[in-house]
Amino acid sequence: MSIKYFNINSIEIDSANLAMINYFYKVHYDNDSYFLKIETYEDNELTHLDYFVKDELLLNQVFEEYYYLDVIIIHFVKETKGQYLMCETFDYVNKIKSSNKRIETYRNDIVYPIYSCVINEFGKKETKYYYDIKNNIEYEFDYDENGNFKCLTILDPLFFYDTDDYTIYPEQIGIGKNYFNFSFDKFEFYKKVNPIIPLD
Repeated sequence: MSIKYFNINSIEIDSANLAMINYFYKVHYDNDSYFLKIETYEDNELTHLDYFVKDELLLNQVFEEYYYLDVIIIHFVKETKGQYLMCETFDYVNKIKSSNKRIETYRNDIVYPIYSCVINEFGKKETKYYYDIKNNIEYEFDYDENGNFKCLTILDPLFFYDTDDYTIYPEQIGIGKNYFNFSFDKFEFYKKVNPIIPLD
């Protein structure tokens, strides 16, 4: 097992610098380098826990260890492949499982999902994510009910790009067709909702 630390932008940081950082993630990996748990710290206090389990029998152990947290996110690992893992995810509030389910795919060097499917009484919504960690930009890809690309929304909190138009539709995909010159070249995973785990 190993531990790494990441800042809010999912950039790995040295543990020696934690005292100077208000918000960070402490990521525990299992022996196969997959997420075991992600602890979120604010002002050096544990405020949030994501726990990845392969055996539901471990739940009581998790709840006992983190008895002081009201909400714990449990990710039931369903598949691992290369550097990716796919989970069924539920929120547990005071040890009670919520009815809302999410299917999520993670890459082992980013603390945020690259695919998320929210399933509730209203149906399901599928989104894929790409993170430009260097520039702190997030790309959100949405899909229609048939799994076809519907739109791309670019979240640029530091205004790296000088534009007010952050949504790209299918007819605007391609070099010279949008402000970002975004195309699906090297972004094959995002063209359709399937597959939910990258093939590479």
